[in-house]
Amino acid sequence: MESKMKAKYGLHWLAACILTVPTVSMTAQLSFSPPDGGWNYIYEGDQADYAPDGEGFASLDGTWSHDNGSDQWDGSAIGGDFGDGNRPGGAMIITEGSASYLRIQDTGDPRDYGYGDPGSNRKVYLGHDLTADGVADTIMDDGVTLIFRARVPTSGPLDVLHPNGQQANGTQPYPEGGDGYVTSDGGKGNFVIKQSSGGAIAFSLTTATDTPNGNPNDNVTNFSGLSFNEFNGNAISGDVNFGQGDGANVIPFDPTVWHEFWITIKKDEKNNGTHVVKVWMDGSDAFSQFDATAGPGSDFGSSYLAMGATATPQNAALDIDFFGMKVGAVEPTPRSYQDPDGGWDYGYEGDLAAYAEDGEGFASLDGTWSHDNGSDQWDGSAIGGEFGDGNRPGGAMIIEEANVNYLRIQDTGDPRDYGYGDPGSNRKVYLGHDLTADGYSDTIMDDGVTLNFRARVPSDGPLDVLHPNGQQANGTQPYPAGGDGYVTSDGGKGNFVIKQAAGGAIAFSLTTATDTPNGNPNDNVTNFSGLSFNEFNGNAISGDVNFGQGEGANVIPFDPTVWHNFWITVEKDTAEVGTHVVRIYMDGSTAPTTFKATAGPGSDFGSSYLAMGATATPQNAALDIDYFRVKAGVHAPNGATIVNTDILDLKPALGAKSVDPSQGVTFRVTSDGAIPKENISVVLNGLDYSSELSIEGDESAWNVSLLSLSANMVYEGEVLIRSVQGGLTSQLLSFETFSSDSFTFEAEDWNYDRGDYINNPDVGDYFDLGGSVDSEGIDFHELSDDFDFANETAWRFPLVGNMPNTESNGNEADRSRYADDPDADYSVTDTEVGEWLNYTRNYTIGDANIWLRGRFNETSFDGTDLGTDTVQLDRVTSDAAVENQTTESLGVFKGSGGGYAWIPLTDSNGNIKKVTLNGEVTLRATILAGDPDLNFFMVTEAVEVPAGPAVLVAEGSATEPGVVDFGSLDGDASYMFYFTAIKAGASTAIAGDNAFAIKLDQWNEQGLFGTTQFGVADNLFSAVDGQSVASVFDTPVHVVIVSDSATGESHLYINGVLSGHWAGSIPLSGQVKVMGARLEQATDHMGGGSAMHAWATYAGQLTAAEVASLYESRPEVVQAGAISSVALSGGNVVIEYTGTLKSASSVSGPYSAVAGASSPYSVSPTKAAEFYIAE
Repeated sequence: MESKMKAKYGLHWLAACILTVPTVSMTAQLSFSPPDGGWNYIYEGDQADYAPDGEGFASLDGTWSHDNGSDQWDGSAIGGDFGDGNRPGGAMIITEGSASYLRIQDTGDPRDYGYGDPGSNRKVYLGHDLTADGVADTIMDDGVTLIFRARVPTSGPLDVLHPNGQQANGTQPYPEGGDGYVTSDGGKGNFVIKQSSGGAIAFSLTTATDTPNGNPNDNVTNFSGLSFNEFNGNAISGDVNFGQGDGANVIPFDPTVWHEFWITIKKDEKNNGTHVVKVWMDGSDAFSQFDATAGPGSDFGSSYLAMGATATPQNAALDIDFFGMKVGAVEPTPRSYQDPDGGWDYGYEGDLAAYAEDGEGFASLDGTWSHDNGSDQWDGSAIGGEFGDGNRPGGAMIIEEANVNYLRIQDTGDPRDYGYGDPGSNRKVYLGHDLTADGYSDTIMDDGVTLNFRARVPSDGPLDVLHPNGQQANGTQPYPAGGDGYVTSDGGKGNFVIKQAAGGAIAFSLTTATDTPNGNPNDNVTNFSGLSFNEFNGNAISGDVNFGQGEGANVIPFDPTVWHNFWITVEKDTAEVGTHVVRIYMDGSTAPTTFKATAGPGSDFGSSYLAMGATATPQNAALDIDYFRVKAGVHAPNGATIVNTDILDLKPALGAKSVDPSQGVTFRVTSDGAIPKENISVVLNGLDYSSELSIEGDESAWNVSLLSLSANMVYEGEVLIRSVQGGLTSQLLSFETFSSDSFTFEAEDWNYDRGDYINNPDVGDYFDLGGSVDSEGIDFHELSDDFDFANETAWRFPLVGNMPNTESNGNEADRSRYADDPDADYSVTDTEVGEWLNYTRNYTIGDANIWLRGRFNETSFDGTDLGTDTVQLDRVTSDAAVENQTTESLGVFKGSGGGYAWIPLTDSNGNIKKVTLNGEVTLRATILAGDPDLNFFMVTEAVEVPAGPAVLVAEGSATEPGVVDFGSLDGDASYMFYFTAIKAGASTAIAGDNAFAIKLDQWNEQGLFGTTQFGVADNLFSAVDGQSVASVFDTPVHVVIVSDSATGESHLYINGVLSGHWAGSIPLSGQVKVMGARLEQATDHMGGGSAMHAWATYAGQLTAAEVASLYESRPEVVQAGAISSVALSGGNVVIEYTGTLKSASSVSGPYSAVAGASSPYSVSPTKAAEFYIAE
């Protein structure tokens, strides 16, 4: 579940990202759209269940079997100490953010290193029965389509290698360049399709150091990419393995990054091979076609899919996001668009990168582009090679990959700072195409224009190290693993630009989450990935449309490192909300996202023109361009209908201050198409207020109002209107409802002279206070040794000792008290982690919320991970006039983004915190992370904030009592447990720590759910009408407890149904034991044979619907079988049992499952002896 309450206050860019689009899951088809009717079957890389041999197709998602001659998986995951039950290698699910995928590793032949069969993990290979799914025995001949997304891993959990036959050399480290695979055993490999009538084709991700056996020096591939059955004629052949056929079928690329493959296979009607294979990659319209020879490899009698690593002599590792199939050879639906009627007026097709010197005009690339402008310093060089004159860092070049040519541009930052001077430093690589010379009007954007480009941010291939602007002291930096994007700069310049000679430019850029508008990697970080363009700033051309300047960001989130196709129309905004209306269609979709945009004044040529590249010296960026096309006029893509929808008279205005909450949000919706009432929504701070809207009118004109606003709140969000055709029109909202007379205290007005303060100071009252008394450690804690007396504009100066630094912020919050003298508004600056300041005031407010007005940047911990600036607020609980004061924590202010914003005091779950302030109170602000600038604090009456959805904090499973990490839980929380418990004592705990436990059976065998506060009380849940809170033993049970901190109540759900209540809240957080209580002692443990199939903790309260959903999606638990009775009836033996019935001719086995058996099972005693067990 995704929290809707993690809204960031004050940064329109981030709010737009968070509030409008769900997170893109790795398990969705990223590059190709699903075929009509969907896939017949697809494994989504999110389950790795293990079923022992003999249980059939019951592994992974419950439809795969590893019971075949090509597998020795013991069911273990990768990592941990090797031994029985955890041999080297294995299979597991890995989760990165919201994405999950399956990782399989075969480390070689662990038998040579002392780990014998069965279950040595020398082969990890599973099959999915397609015949059982109803496909034909000749599925490959008839035609079949495969889809998979995969890579060879290079990091994360990976075991050392145990190369086949190389035990004399010992185990070997996992290769830095990954460990791939080559075809083996007559058509087996990473991804296999086999038809029951005979014939198998395998596709494998191969690295340059792979070999078909354990010897690292024998028959090395020297190839990286996709390999499959080698060609060997038109009859099924066993000689299709690596190095056996007459020619290799390969597609070169880097297999260690994610790639998506769409593959069709069909009988070769020309009889060159057995089958024709077509391979599409990563959403490309182009495909590679091969004549292939099927092999005889077979592991199941049916038609099937298979995946993994099957050959004992090889070692390999593989990440699988998804693997699916569809009956029939179905070509992918192009995620591109048909050309408009009459074709494009002009198109750069990404196949030429000619260089013309300055002064030669529009003669570069395909001969119609110029880099002779103030936004370019390209020296004509390509990317890569030794740096020097004529080859400065970065550049431009053509790359050919999978039959596609494209232009790559890289601007590494500002090489001048690293010794590579102008001209030709490559600090800007930016080219323009003259549209006026092509006959376009001076008002092309006003009249209407259509753009089409396909692009991505590269993440591999030739890329130079970065030379970040102004960061030369830190040296060059490696190219970011997540790519290097761009944000709008210089009044409407970016990756793809349209500018009209009459004035006005709009730029579209591919942006990654770590981009900044300057070289400092910690300043004003985007925290967004996708398409960004001019920020909205009214209906007149404005220079304030760059990143972070406008009143709201225009963005579409997605992964910019994979290819995307954009069809964009631009025309004058006749409603005069912005300067232009921009409609963006993506990846073949005919439903646009519509924005009101503000054009900027950026200009590099006097004409109307197109431009592309990276134009701002402070930024660094890389960009791949397949094509960039233009046509005069507004043209919808084929199959789309343009519906003009406007959001008019939207109030409050963007950035409005002290809004009266009773006035609410109001607007009009007009459309020349139908807008159903239910397609109108307002999202604020992540919550959908659609059900609270008042809507009057008809489907072509609506008047809408939302009156349920709270006082003293910052609101970020948007209005969303969706047409019946699916098109989305949105307009941003950003305002606050603070009272203008709310109590504030300035960050620069910290206590002085050891605990003194002024309760309601006028502007300037603190100017000369505290300078003559050194109150370090009492009124503040400053880590720097010396005060910066060079800062002549500082607010307060120490005459003895030191004190925090201050600088004027120019009345950045536009407060009336500083209207006459903006420079008198100061912030505390140059803060460091561990510093603190005390503020004593007299309060009468009672319950309150506290807001900090500050500038919070993104900060770097250990130089790698990006964190968030954090200020902790404490209440001083001892004498504030002496040293060694004691404190209690009230909450934290957390933020990022680089601009001044309103930051609320929150608890550890991100919920706005309510505190009680009465009488004289000393508050302490302590820097926990980063170096934020602090302007002032505002205390408002507490408001009730609508609860957002619960957020998953931690999860796991266990087979015995043990301590786990529940994560940080504060306030509302929910606890989910799915377990089978065996009774072992007078009291049984589900989970607990040294102070508190959740009881399955309350002391002393009361047979009821309860809680225990050790040394205080044993409590029982009270059943709701018609339900039971009786203990459940010996069978799987799903339990959820929802703890409501506000009401001090906890609600018990058993198997998805609300069953009981307890008048108390659950305090478990951090280190907690599951299947028992007390961290070090064996208290109230579940008995032997118990299992915690799954547990999870959530910040916030799960709803009844969410609890029911968790119960319905609980993992399958296979219970151990047992024979309960054996009887004679009508001359037959009748066996009643649970589990799987198995039989054997001798008592020692081997036992095999009885086909078609169900309890009670009746069998005629015709054999001399037959033995039965149930498992």
